Amino acid sequence: MSKLETNTIDTVSGTNTLTIGSTNTSTIDFSNPANVTLNAAMKNQHAFFAADCSGISMSSGVSTKMIYGTEIFDLSSAYNTSNGRFTAPEAGYYYLNANFRAGSMTNDGRVDISFYKNGSAAGAVGGNNQQNTNDLSAQGSIIFNLSTNDYVEVYGNQNGGGTETTLNSNNAGSGGTGFLGYKIIT
Repeated sequence: MSKLETNTIDTVSGTNTLTIGSTNTSTIDFSNPANVTLNAAMKNQHAFFAADCSGISMSSGVSTKMIYGTEIFDLSSAYNTSNGRFTAPEAGYYYLNANFRAGSMTNDGRVDISFYKNGSAAGAVGGNNQQNTNDLSAQGSIIFNLSTNDYVEVYGNQNGGGTETTLNSNNAGSGGTGFLGYKIIT
């Protein structure tokens, strides 16, 4: 086996593609990630996390938009805390996850969480049958193929017979409420 040591590998003038190994199986070992610099196309630039959808009234049997009002981070300024929308800054596949909590329901019932794309229901992804003696909660994840400027919102629904108000409490380590997502590198 040979060893090549160099400071710079560059492409031939007039090209922008560097091919490493073309006819056999090639392995590149990046055993020390601190020495690897990723270009923009290889980084998760479009990532966000918003929390706290407390104080939202959920009437029984009515889909209610969850607005997460505290931005923890938003690398592309793509989440709007005023209207609860994540707007895709560029086309691609996006992983999204959301959850919410509220106090115990009036009666036993079901709690669901759904993702809406461009104003229409696009995926009911999580739900639980709940007893009225427990806090209600729902969590779900989805992957969307979004075009630039498509937007996604989170909706919750409960059918416990009364109006429930969302909380941001951390009950026995189960976490508060949040909506997060990122573009999947393909």
